[in-house]
Amino acid sequence: MTNPLEARTEELVAIGAALAANCEPCLRYHVRRGAEAGCTQDEMRRAVEIAQAVKDTPARLLAGLAGRLLESSPDRPESEATPEMPAAQTASVSSGCCGTSANSGGHRHAP
Repeated sequence: MTNPLEARTEELVAIGAALAANCEPCLRYHVRRGAEAGCTQDEMRRAVEIAQAVKDTPARLLAGLAGRLLESSPDRPESEATPEMPAAQTASVSSGCCGTSANSGGHRHAP
């Protein structure tokens, strides 16, 4: 099977993926490979900027939700759907932390 992507494009994607995965060895490797494939410093910087923006968005939205929940009135249900978190997701979130039952007594987080 032939590869439809040029090596430069593959390395720019890999740079973004390495950043998203918090993989320092991967990032070092793909920056080096990107330069070897002909990527410019500006192209690689832009790949990093895009990846960082994508990676930061969920944390920013969740921080906004936390602020709204902490400012909410007692008569507003905590599991109320927001534009950032549709009702289908809030149903699973309201059942407890990390998929555990809210009444289980155990508060466990995935490693």
